[in-house]
Amino acid sequence: FLYMHVASLSGNLASPAAASSLMWAVGPWPCLGVAVASLIIGGVVFVFVPECKGPKKSNGEGEGLNIKKSLREGLKMLQSRTLIVLFLVALTTSPVSLSTLAFLVQYASKRFGIPISFTGFVQTGFGVVNMFFALGIIPYVSKRAIESERLKNWLGISGERDRDLRLLRWSFGFLVVGA
Repeated sequence: FLYMHVASLSGNLASPAAASSLMWAVGPWPCLGVAVASLIIGGVVFVFVPECKGPKKSNGEGEGLNIKKSLREGLKMLQSRTLIVLFLVALTTSPVSLSTLAFLVQYASKRFGIPISFTGFVQTGFGVVNMFFALGIIPYVSKRAIESERLKNWLGISGERDRDLRLLRWSFGFLVVGA
């Protein structure tokens, strides 16, 4: 998961600067075309990933039963409260992140008089800070929370699972306060 997060952050680090450079050179419409083409290419690539292909078709008998069985198995997963909370967390953090970046562009443009074509460079700074936290601060705090007896007692941590839960709660607390 950390590798996927770092890959996502790397994209968030490079793409705003690239978009700003492209927008400054040729205007906003080619940027929109590049974005749409990238989405289409990304969707087409999923067709070739073996895990994304559907089950192999048999002779056509019982295909409706397979779909019902798969649907039933998928719905059984939703009986777990922790899995539902995980889905809700994943679904709520993405809109917060996207709206933060959209607000950052508008705020930097209005407040500091930066043209919108240059606000991608501000977003790159935002990506650098996120990369610093993901690769530096969070692993350091996580490691210290397990190794330091004083910190374990102060946070009330009894093990790795408890540590992860406490860090998640603190992270969401900071997210709510920062919002």
